[in-house]
Amino acid sequence: MDKQKILIVDDNPGMRETLEIILRAKGYDPFSVDNGKKATACISDSFFNLALIDLVLPDMPGIK
Repeated sequence: MDKQKILIVDDNPGMRETLEIILRAKGYDPFSVDNGKKATACISDSFFNLALIDLVLPDMPGIK
């Protein structure tokens, strides 16, 4: 079975790194970006099973 892909969207590099470490250790395939524009580009190019999104991003609200 393929690893589940998880998109992490957070402008805090420490938070992204921590989440990536935890998720990799649990067998997931995390990918992270630091703003909403990059996240939007990612989801138009790839499928993710789940997205963990910071609600306060530098370029747009995470809820968008």
